[in-house]
Amino acid sequence: MQQQSKFLQRISVAFGVFMVLVMFLPVLLQGLAPQTTTTTVNTQEPTEVPLPDPVQDFSTISFDTQYLHPSALFTVDLPTGWVTTTTVNNRTQAQVTLNNSDLLSVIEVYVQQPGTPITSVDDLSAYFSSAVLASSWSRYTSPRELPRALEEDRVVIDFVMEQNGVSYRAKHIATYDENYVYVTRIVVPENQGDLLFWLADEMPPHLNAVPQFIGSPMGWVAAFDQETSAVLRHPTTWSQFSGGRGQAYSFTTPENASVLMDSTPEASIEDEDAASDYVLNLRADAEIVSVEAVERPGAAGFAVAYSFVNFDGAAQSGYAVLLNGETGSLYTAVAEIPAAGVDLNDVEARGSFVDLGTAMDSFGLLLGLNLPELDPLPTPTPRPTVTPTVEATAEVTPEMTAEATAEVTAEPTPEATEEATEEPEVTPEATPEATEEAGE
Repeated sequence: MQQQSKFLQRISVAFGVFMVLVMFLPVLLQGLAPQTTTTTVNTQEPTEVPLPDPVQDFSTISFDTQYLHPSALFTVDLPTGWVTTTTVNNRTQAQVTLNNSDLLSVIEVYVQQPGTPITSVDDLSAYFSSAVLASSWSRYTSPRELPRALEEDRVVIDFVMEQNGVSYRAKHIATYDENYVYVTRIVVPENQGDLLFWLADEMPPHLNAVPQFIGSPMGWVAAFDQETSAVLRHPTTWSQFSGGRGQAYSFTTPENASVLMDSTPEASIEDEDAASDYVLNLRADAEIVSVEAVERPGAAGFAVAYSFVNFDGAAQSGYAVLLNGETGSLYTAVAEIPAAGVDLNDVEARGSFVDLGTAMDSFGLLLGLNLPELDPLPTPTPRPTVTPTVEATAEVTPEMTAEATAEVTAEPTPEATEEATEEPEVTPEATPEATEEAGE
């Protein structure tokens, strides 16, 4: 009997343990299981960009306004509605991007100096390899090149791509001559197919190299005075200290040479003797080294090389290009360099001043342009004339002197600095700017 009681007791304890396990086992297993976090992602649909209505009347687009690239290497006639945005100017390419925000369209035009001459359409096609073109559209999503067309004198390449939820179509039209490769790239929304084909036919002939600067260094900029038509191309390393519409332009070079470009209305230099006299009027102690007749587009005259001694007694060399312009004005560019015995009329003797000599060779007139008309200069307000008394002289004179000094030394400086520093943007690749603009 006692044994039976112990047996029942053991069964009762075992049943109790079993019931405890049944009750708490789910909780125990949940604690041992790996913890998982559920994250709710709020996916927002991209804002749909409304597409402009397709252009149907192309008579509203004309090419009445001309644009001169800061390098002065080419001009482009601007289609109505497109405005210039970014520029590129480096050792191999001069480019400008045109943007039409209403049509979500971008046009990029540039001239390229190939490393090896392009002599056939096959060479031109090979120059724009698929790898190069794919990287040029890198700011678009899924750019895809369509079969290209090789025509008699040009290569036409079509693309499809996307950006910011908008599908775009593009054309890359390239031509060539013995000097440059000329490229027009057009980007439009996919619903502007007619506009794309129209621009592909109409736009390329409006990109033209400036004949007088073909073969001159790329990457240089031009000081061009639209008021007088005087122009001088120079390296970007030059510093411009003064200059502007109808004013004298002054520069210094890294070699510490100075250059002054100016014009004088209703004046001329008749012969070599008059050219020498002009230099002697600038520097009475100058010695004329050589005088040569020169011809430049729109002008002809003389180039005078001379030598002189500066205030410190150091021997210096000078070079004056004096041009009689078709406009009736005398155009002058005078360079002086901190070196003795340099005859800049002798190309082989220019030595370390070869860039200076090349820049002086570019000096001339840039005529025949159809640039936007300049706004008239503001008419200066005359100051009241006051005859000071003896007592007032001490009070008036310092104030007038300080004011006049501020006008002469301070006022021109910001304009000159702005012109000198706001040089064209130099980037290794033109296309990113164009592709970025298309999505804006």
